[in-house]
Amino acid sequence: MSIKGKFITTSIILCILFLVSCQLEPYSKGKEAYEFYCASCHMKDGSGLAALIPPIAGADYYANNQDKVVCIIINGLQDSIIVNGKKYGQKMDPISLTPIQITNIINYMNQSWGNNIPVKTLESIKRDIEKCPQ
Repeated sequence: MSIKGKFITTSIILCILFLVSCQLEPYSKGKEAYEFYCASCHMKDGSGLAALIPPIAGADYYANNQDKVVCIIINGLQDSIIVNGKKYGQKMDPISLTPIQITNIINYMNQSWGNNIPVKTLESIKRDIEKCPQ
């Protein structure tokens, strides 16, 4: 086989491996960002921190308040919330992220830990950002 043929074969194999790896973990960027910005409080598995920090995994508040999630990320949370019947009053500080990072994190959380919440588009996240109080 010629060098050109080997190069083409190798390129095709690398492309296939890249595409397969993307399908195995489609929200890898969201996972990386979540683990960097969120996991220290909400835990890697989304379970929260005992009675202090609410879970995201299987959380009724999270699933039922998708319209508020972007603003909570951007502005933090000062009020108490009820999650799965438990009251959580720990303050959440705002996080400074780009719209792409927010989209990636939300989509990762929406599709992880048994959550089956529809995926958000970057455009819908940008619209949600515009609705957040400053």
